[in-house]
Amino acid sequence: MSDQVRMVQCVVLKREAPGLDRLPYPGDLGARIWRSVSKEGWERWVAHQTMLINEYRLTPVEPKARKFLEAEMEKFLFGEGAVKPEGYVDPGAVRIGVLGRAYGARRTRLQRRRAVKTPWWCATSTARRLRTGTP
Repeated sequence: MSDQVRMVQCVVLKREAPGLDRLPYPGDLGARIWRSVSKEGWERWVAHQTMLINEYRLTPVEPKARKFLEAEMEKFLFGEGAVKPEGYVDPGAVRIGVLGRAYGARRTRLQRRRAVKTPWWCATSTARRLRTGTP
């Protein structure tokens, strides 16, 4: 067994880097990835794939979602590069202010979902109290 690290000319990083230890994906696409994508390039794809799964709420076991992810993987690794979903804000770019609100970037979906909203019953009783003048 040799201790040499397999080097590849990575298509993602555009430089020579250590290659993957094994096929990351089945079939011809997996062999193509193994030959021309480095470990760091593959890690970048895995991070991008995780973001796609979260943003589009994909279930990787569904055939439609797997087909979409495979197409995005080919674009990311060998094509023109994959585009981030519309409205996506990098979590590292969001700074939280004193009041717990994001500034410097638009709010993420999770922050919008967690935003406190007044329940309908509270809003109607407040409006009634304001209208009638009762405490």
